[in-house]
Amino acid sequence: AMEHGEEPKDTLPPVGSMTMSEMERRVVLRTLEQHDWRMTAAARELGLERSHLYKKLKALGISKPE
Repeated sequence: AMEHGEEPKDTLPPVGSMTMSEMERRVVLRTLEQHDWRMTAAARELGLERSHLYKKLKALGISKPE
């Protein structure tokens, strides 16, 4: 059990601290990193078609690290 006042890890940021697109960008990046940038696996976890994930990366300005 958590101590009173303790925050669980990986919580959402406080409301108003970032926009929806910033939150989306953070979730997409974290998912890609967890799947070692394997697009099919990341898209499946995000509930997207792979082609939709590519469009989202472009829209969010995310590119695969070299």
